[in-house]
Amino acid sequence: MISTIEDIENFINDKNFSKIFLLCGKNSFENSGVKKLFYDSIKKKDIKIYYKISNIPNLNELIEINIICMCKLTTDRVVTIIV
Repeated sequence: MISTIEDIENFINDKNFSKIFLLCGKNSFENSGVKKLFYDSIKKKDIKIYYKISNIPNLNELIEINIICMCKLTTDRVVTIIV
């Protein structure tokens, strides 16, 4: 589990993968400081971001997320940010 800023930096800088799908709430992502960590690393990694719409995703949103993850993207890692 990644729980500190140092853990996030180590995770992003891991050279064993290059593609990340990031699932998060827009406010959480921007207000937590994680945005800066990920945007500083965009040059090194291929990062796709999905901003979830509701606090607790409904069935339609979960289906959309699943379609994006499984069909449209080829990623090495999926990251969810919960603040």
